[in-house]
Amino acid sequence: MKKFLTFVLAASMLTTATLSCKKKSTTIKGCMDPNSVNYNKLATETDGNCQVADSKQRFFMMDITATWCPPCGSYGIPGFNKSIDLIGESNVVAMSVHSTDAMSCAAGNELMNYAQYKTTSVPRIAGADTLIFPAGVYTDITATANKIKGASDLFTSQTPTANCYIGKTISGSNVTLDVKTKFFKAASGDYYIAAYILEDGIIASQQLATGGANATQVHNHVLRGSFSTTFGDVLANGSIETGRVVSKTFTTSLNSTWKTENLRYAVVIWKKNASGIYKFENCSEIK
Repeated sequence: MKKFLTFVLAASMLTTATLSCKKKSTTIKGCMDPNSVNYNKLATETDGNCQVADSKQRFFMMDITATWCPPCGSYGIPGFNKSIDLIGESNVVAMSVHSTDAMSCAAGNELMNYAQYKTTSVPRIAGADTLIFPAGVYTDITATANKIKGASDLFTSQTPTANCYIGKTISGSNVTLDVKTKFFKAASGDYYIAAYILEDGIIASQQLATGGANATQVHNHVLRGSFSTTFGDVLANGSIETGRVVSKTFTTSLNSTWKTENLRYAVVIWKKNASGIYKFENCSEIK
């Protein structure tokens, strides 16, 4: 009888231990959405933290401007702002790049002087891979906005090759972007990724064409700088399979004069062509 009880007790303990182990081994929390950039194929229970890459083909536009430039204040900046309204903020990453004034920065200087945008004059507006207004924007604000909207429509009608999920963390004066890029289709070539800081709501004096008077202007989308080099880091190269996800982390310090609540963070994917020129591929941003 004693041996029988000992056997039953041992069997019960073994069964309990087995069930306990089995329960632990079958519960794996993670993202269970295969379309997410952090999909875990081993997950058996969702953790509610799926990260999805922006699947849009967005337009990239750059207003090359200056506070000392009367035409910029009278019809350059207004044309830029109206074009953003026409395109819709969710479809575009817009940068205001200042030339030789208090809002100029090294990244902006390199962009405006780069091969595909190169200009020494203002106001000028670039879109995607080209300088849309090489001889200057129109005095007609609506005509300027409509031309930019037309260029945007042609570009955003394309199927995107890749785009990003952006996560943001701010600790003290440092900001970190957790960027995960997903290739939606097979691709080949040399892809780079860069992150930029933009600021809205900057109030500064702006010259106007009418009588050369100064006015108080609210400047939005102002490029403050890049996280690393202007065209960023290597993202992927060679043959790239559909669905590949590449993770990058960008960290930088914020200038104490910038208003953190007015900052937005843009990520741009560039493709380097055979001539070594960076061409715009896609973009996204987070506030």
